[in-house]
Amino acid sequence: MKRIFVTATLIAILTTTISCKSKQAIESSATPNAAQTPAVEIVDIRWRLIMLGDETVPATVNAYISFAAEQNRVSGNDGCNQFFGTCQFLPDSGVRFSAMGSTKKMCFDVNIGNQFYPMLESAVRYAVHGDAFELFNADNKTIGKFGKESD
Repeated sequence: MKRIFVTATLIAILTTTISCKSKQAIESSATPNAAQTPAVEIVDIRWRLIMLGDETVPATVNAYISFAAEQNRVSGNDGCNQFFGTCQFLPDSGVRFSAMGSTKKMCFDVNIGNQFYPMLESAVRYAVHGDAFELFNADNKTIGKFGKESD
């Protein structure tokens, strides 16, 4: 009798555990992932910064951004320092930069890093128009404009 009770208890525990795990798997697969794959038109391209806010970036400043489709990685140069991080692409051309890091070289020439990173942090949307890539803030104002570099 004791053996039947132990066996029935074990079967009940296993059944409950399996059904809970199945329910979790179904719920997690039904929850849509907010992040999307970046648009093909912007990945694996070096986008040179040409406008930062309302100001034209001098041609001598080598600031650029590049997106990699794998793991939503972003990297580039702020005109002096290399940077890297993640970029989450959201519905309706939404964008969010996070986990950003950079080298910390001393820069004597034009240093736009103190404006470049706040631009990325405040970006909420992007648009591509031919060879131009733009970032917009929450007020829908263009905060950065990039031009596609030729191969």
